[in-house]
Amino acid sequence: MTFPEDRASLEFYVRFAAQFGADAVPFSAGENLPDDLAEFAGLLLSGGGDVEPSRYGDETKHAKTYGVNPARDAMELNLIARFIEAGKPVVGICRGLQILAVHFGGRLHQHVPDLVDESAENHRVPKGYECFHSLQFDATTKLGAALREISETNSAHHQAVNADASMRHLRVASRSPAG
Repeated sequence: MTFPEDRASLEFYVRFAAQFGADAVPFSAGENLPDDLAEFAGLLLSGGGDVEPSRYGDETKHAKTYGVNPARDAMELNLIARFIEAGKPVVGICRGLQILAVHFGGRLHQHVPDLVDESAENHRVPKGYECFHSLQFDATTKLGAALREISETNSAHHQAVNADASMRHLRVASRSPAG
């Protein structure tokens, strides 16, 4: 698992993995990464700060972009490539999904509130994570079919994968009502 920026988040992800019988081994930028991935069942890319915009072709950084860590971006992109090459699953949560999309040639929306009227679909609350919105699933995807009964999701982020941008090997399984 990649190491989120703060201790509370790290502890949350470790507890989350333990619920499913997994021992989370945190990887952090600047650490020596293992040469052999045989002992790892898969890779969990955690949430955190924003991905460096130049990594997905944006030359201008939005004023609300924050927490950019080029070393973490490089580490995660390296790990994604290695785990995929080893045939091991890779799961991304929030920022993790965003860096995974970037690995496959995707683009990001740097600031969702610029695109979506927050009175209709709020993606962020001040100093909190309790934002929820409904989901629209594509039942022709395995994930969309498996999760179609879920009525809403926590969506406490200000960036999102641009689902209209081309990505190698990825399909969009769900969208918010605003797209």
